Amino acid sequence: MGNRLARGIWILSISVIMVCPLIGWHEENGNREEWQIWSPRLEQRPAGIKLGDGSLILTAAATPAAFGGWAKSGKGIREGLWFRFEAEYQVEGLSNPRTQVLVRLEWKNAKWERVGEVEYAWREEKTGSWTRAGEEAVAPAGATFAELQLWLYDAGLGAVVFRNPAVELTEAPGQRMVRLSSVNYRPERAEGGVENVRRLAEFARSSLTKPVDLLVFGEGVTVVGSAKQYAEVAEPAQGYTAQILGELAREKKTWVVAGIYEREGDFLYNTAILLDREGKLAGKYRKVMLPREEIERGLSPGDRLSVFETDFGKLGIMICYDVFFSEPAKALAMQGAEVVAMPIWGGNEVLAKARSIEGRFTLVASGYDHPTYVQDPYGERVASAPQNRSVAYAEVDLNQRYRERWFGEMKAR
Repeated sequence: MGNRLARGIWILSISVIMVCPLIGWHEENGNREEWQIWSPRLEQRPAGIKLGDGSLILTAAATPAAFGGWAKSGKGIREGLWFRFEAEYQVEGLSNPRTQVLVRLEWKNAKWERVGEVEYAWREEKTGSWTRAGEEAVAPAGATFAELQLWLYDAGLGAVVFRNPAVELTEAPGQRMVRLSSVNYRPERAEGGVENVRRLAEFARSSLTKPVDLLVFGEGVTVVGSAKQYAEVAEPAQGYTAQILGELAREKKTWVVAGIYEREGDFLYNTAILLDREGKLAGKYRKVMLPREEIERGLSPGDRLSVFETDFGKLGIMICYDVFFSEPAKALAMQGAEVVAMPIWGGNEVLAKARSIEGRFTLVASGYDHPTYVQDPYGERVASAPQNRSVAYAEVDLNQRYRERWFGEMKAR
């Protein structure tokens, strides 16, 4: 952490008695035309200080139950107009800043009463040592003011410093269309290994009649339909499957996800490789949730769930048995995944639906005993490939908002 935060915390430690009476505690619906500290209870009020350069510090050093923070109201709000709100922050002593540091926008009417639902800045990006949190939101009916809130929550003894807070009028976000496709292909009397991948590539090459941004194949494409064992077909992540499907990716100008069995030293993994539009290996995901059957056959689990930056959006990957558990989907959602590719042999369709709903992402599944489909964040299938040797295709707007009554924008929540 930089000297700025350390310096601010030191100042707080010697001057909190002077600072707190000045910024005080205020009723929930008060008019705050300047930055003031808000907390639901006086006992929970975090300590805060304004630095000369406009930065705002919060620390929970006064009480481990601290909750609340800086708030400032702004005029010029009109219903139906779009606004962008954001702030940058640095933290110290926080274990999970994404849930402990909250940048919020609360709409107010002419009586300073809350209208609509509170908006949360969930889109984050690193700018050097700072994290910028921001989002766009439309003013609801009756809104004439907006209050920007910079909060610290469940912080233990941690602290945060904010800079460059802003609420600005912006354009309504346009559509961000992405073309998603998944392949239902299960060969019979297959040889396994390289021959499986060649036949798979030939089928996809002849069946894809439309441009796509993402093409998803099934789990274990090198063994399906064959009598091969994992160790017999195991390969490096940049092995024969990546080479063959890389040619397809380059030809079709699409991102590709496919399930293989990866060998690294003495370890074997159930892995999904990610190839970019040039056919290069852009990433991989090793299946974290292994069923006992795979453990008994010598596979080792992965140890991380990653989201990959693509030119169409943020992409996560799950594999088969992951769908039975909420943790993988939650981890991807918390990292901002907008689309999740899921190579899958067989799995529970109800739980797959739940994963999309709770994570608010589009799920692209390529299965054998599990269906092949594209599923929206409401858990509804927008495209499917019910028969063997068929392809699901859908165009999806990644800028579409999914709101719930009483809760607002659920991706942010």
